Amino acid sequence: DNQEGEDDDNQEGEDDDNQEGEDGEGGDDDVQEETEDDAEPKVDEEEAKDAEPMEDDETKEEDFEVELEELLSCKICDAPCSRGVSLKCCGTQACRACATKKVTATRRCWSCDTRTKTDDLDNDESLRNAVNLHKAEKEIPGDALKELKDRYKKGLSKESSRTGQEALNPMKTDFEDDSIKIYMCIEISRTARRTFILQIGCLNSATGDTLLVPFAPSNAFCKDTELLEKLHLKETTTLTKENVFRFTCEDGKALGAYRQDPGMDRVVDFLKEAVPDDKSKLTLVFYSNNEYMDLTYRLKYLKECGKEVANICTHVVVYEKYKEMVEEKLEPLAKLLGKEEKDFYCMDKMALGLRTAFDNLEKNKDDFAIQKFDMDYSSGRKVIGNGMLIISPCKIRTDSSAFFEYNKNVPKEERRKAHKDKKKERYTLNYNLAAFFNCNTPVLFKLTDLDEGSNAVKYKFKTSLFYADGESRVFSKNNEKFAFFVMRSHNVEDKESAAVNKLTRDNIKLLKKRKTHVQYFNRQLPAAEKRKVEVVMKLNCAEAKVTVDGYYSVLVDLLPANADQDNGPFNIADTFSLLPDDEANIKVQVVSKLFCPVMDGVKTARITIKPPKLEDPVTLTKGQVIGKAMLIDGQVEETIERALKVSWNQERWYEKLFIQW
Repeated sequence: DNQEGEDDDNQEGEDDDNQEGEDGEGGDDDVQEETEDDAEPKVDEEEAKDAEPMEDDETKEEDFEVELEELLSCKICDAPCSRGVSLKCCGTQACRACATKKVTATRRCWSCDTRTKTDDLDNDESLRNAVNLHKAEKEIPGDALKELKDRYKKGLSKESSRTGQEALNPMKTDFEDDSIKIYMCIEISRTARRTFILQIGCLNSATGDTLLVPFAPSNAFCKDTELLEKLHLKETTTLTKENVFRFTCEDGKALGAYRQDPGMDRVVDFLKEAVPDDKSKLTLVFYSNNEYMDLTYRLKYLKECGKEVANICTHVVVYEKYKEMVEEKLEPLAKLLGKEEKDFYCMDKMALGLRTAFDNLEKNKDDFAIQKFDMDYSSGRKVIGNGMLIISPCKIRTDSSAFFEYNKNVPKEERRKAHKDKKKERYTLNYNLAAFFNCNTPVLFKLTDLDEGSNAVKYKFKTSLFYADGESRVFSKNNEKFAFFVMRSHNVEDKESAAVNKLTRDNIKLLKKRKTHVQYFNRQLPAAEKRKVEVVMKLNCAEAKVTVDGYYSVLVDLLPANADQDNGPFNIADTFSLLPDDEANIKVQVVSKLFCPVMDGVKTARITIKPPKLEDPVTLTKGQVIGKAMLIDGQVEETIERALKVSWNQERWYEKLFIQW
């Protein structure tokens, strides 16, 4: 056991690294125990008894007698402990056989999830004697009772979940009449790579039982102290030198944070306990579609437990679905209930608030879109860029304040650099986030290892979504070298077609920041004349009029804004930057802040447009001016500054766009 425990400890860091790089989703974060220094100071109970009236002592003793079965029970099988043992981490207890089987299988404490081994199981003689006396219907000595009660309290102070019971008043309608409703609120973190659950809170409509399960953060942001503080998580170190996380509730109580899979097991146990018999079924109630989506995604990884939940949970009701039916905007739950978010962040309290929100609607069950529970409901979970989206009933997906930046993973960049040095090839990484709306898109890249005297690069790159193949002139800013590489879509829309096409979320292809490697070669081109060119963009379409009620891909003619300037034609390597709208008659918003011609030797480009407000369509006529743009020339300082500024600003704009979408 000792050898196996050491092996587990040595292997743990490697497993985490491998899991981070290979698995799409993971529960690779360790849970969570506090140090003795973090525990609440013990109170001298003798002094407390002297300060209290005698009748209070008698009441306490009577309450304690009611808890006696709980004090002597195994925390695994719930029966009185047989050959009882305990663990020092949180004072939990169990039968010798139950504890050995559990620790051998999981290598963790069954109560607080601290890493442990079978050698840590202590024979608890006090517990064994108390169980024997209770079975013989004899009185247990006061000192033994006090020891058991103190240890029970210690376990509660170090628990990794919070349970309770609420006194629920009957609802005003028949919403809860047909089945047991489990009100469930979930806080989720989403990044470009994976989804992690941060909290789950549940409320049983039949019994009023509540549950709060906090989860440890992912490796991606476990060292970001500022973000952890916003999520009410704090890293501590146990006596065994294990780094763990504690979640602070609104009342100041600290709970240990579970790893993903053990935490979900705790939630599944709550759901199974809510079913009184084999004939009863549960209906899960959520505030938003995203919470339902992420619960089903996580349940898929629980295999047998997920199947059990699918058998007992037959239907789902989502508050957001009702809002969609009545065409009303979904508001954060805290705002809906008139609460301050800083004092209303625990998911078990939100689950109670969710029940209140449904009750305030005063609608019968037939007024809601009740749908069947579907394990395949999860889709479209990820976000873009290096940011993180925090979703909960109080941070809905369209809320831009739910978006955070978090620390970058430096070791991975070092491994990439080592890989590039080994191959001795010149590669570059895209400098900003970019999105492709089925049209040619210039993307800013920062160049390294550029030969002295080189003023251009030849690049080549190809994926199933887009490709890049061409030459680009290099420009400098603050002793750094940049170039625009034109990413081209395989779609036929890139050709010189006057078709007007409406875009959906699926039409967009993503190029995540610092994710795409493009090989390039040094070039030295003849010096070119400086070009300061401004163009107006006129709509080029087959129809006389076009109604724009969403995101559309359109063709535009690039015509000179001034008569004394270069009149083209232009090449695909020519990058244009959109200028601010300064004319009142421009009634459409150009999404493509950077764009280029559809091919060499033409005066047309394909761009993406939308109405200023999606709910207010606009009508455009053929030949109508929809914006102005400036040609980026690496020899003109004004255009260089604008190119960098627009590229950086467009990254933030894309992030907001995808949160809304």
